[in-house]
Amino acid sequence: MEECEALCHRLGTPQHLKSRFGKGYQLDVTFESRASVKEREQLKINAEEELKRHFSVRLIESSQHKATFELVFEFEKDGAMTLAQMFRMMENLKQKLSIVSYALNQTTLEQIFVRMAQLSCLVFYLYLK
Repeated sequence: MEECEALCHRLGTPQHLKSRFGKGYQLDVTFESRASVKEREQLKINAEEELKRHFSVRLIESSQHKATFELVFEFEKDGAMTLAQMFRMMENLKQKLSIVSYALNQTTLEQIFVRMAQLSCLVFYLYLK
């Protein structure tokens, strides 16, 4: 992706491309590690349900580490909520869901590239059909 960032000045700055083609944000949420698989699954369900009440999210990754359990969500920016409101909402959910930490990131150029490649393949497939 370094090559992409080095050459993308022909299309626009990396920030311009992210703003124009980026779908939204990525939310990384870290919880304390749960003792059992059942507790982790319940935590995943509860977190996803709670986040879906406030945001349009979908779970894209789940990982277990020694001391933490991490969920990664992708959600679309719809303009209905400002960044300040999102952070305020996450601070409230942090206490409710026992979140250790969270990070809100802008869509990366790599994620944009992968999504556009998938869409291109889909269009090509539908065209041949």
